[in-house]
Amino acid sequence: MPGPEERVPVSIYKKFTTLLLGLALTAPLGWANPTASPPPAANQVTAPVTLSEVISAVEQTYGTATSIRAEFVQVDRSKAMGTEVRQRGKIALERPRKMRVDMGFPVTHTYVSDGKTMSIYVAKDKQVTMMPELDGGAGMGVLLEDLGKLSELFNVTLLPEKPGKPSITVQLVPKQPGAFKSLLLTLSKQKYVLQDLVLVNQLDDVTEMNFTAVRMNQDIPDAEFTFVAPPGVKVVKTGAM
Repeated sequence: MPGPEERVPVSIYKKFTTLLLGLALTAPLGWANPTASPPPAANQVTAPVTLSEVISAVEQTYGTATSIRAEFVQVDRSKAMGTEVRQRGKIALERPRKMRVDMGFPVTHTYVSDGKTMSIYVAKDKQVTMMPELDGGAGMGVLLEDLGKLSELFNVTLLPEKPGKPSITVQLVPKQPGAFKSLLLTLSKQKYVLQDLVLVNQLDDVTEMNFTAVRMNQDIPDAEFTFVAPPGVKVVKTGAM
């Protein structure tokens, strides 16, 4: 049992859980499956775009991607504190349930999962905390595997198109209570590639993310999903490991 100084800070743990859920939901929307024939709606959108067309395109075209790399800018706004924090980062995801997120340049936080073990590295504390994957991987894995069931898992609403922007915005509200209240996804109108997301958690804190430099279905070395602690970094293991 770790001492008080060895526990994962609650704020970091909760923030990471929210980020994880948001990324799990949105990352596959920007993936393309080179072996699948996309439905007409995914390549040639004709006005008006209906909600059923959007759901069908997402479920049929982007539910079976193997990996993704992307860069992002994230803005966190705290309702209670009235603060705003802007960060840049990079993400790599690979099925099944593998993930790496590096925040900041130079890196301030790193989150790595090989599908079984989650490592959370905080550079300023010179400490990495290792634990069994959250909920047995449910936070990341189940959502990645079940993105073909958007209409089953969420109440989906198609929002009015923004003037002058060839994009589509949908709102997802979980049918079962979870870590967030709602998620807005903005996708390009031509191919339904993810551009932005706005996530609102249960405390009404808001996380906005913009994705760029998306690279899909690349081979990612397994070593990238195993965290190697730098010299002088303390390793703390929690849970049944």
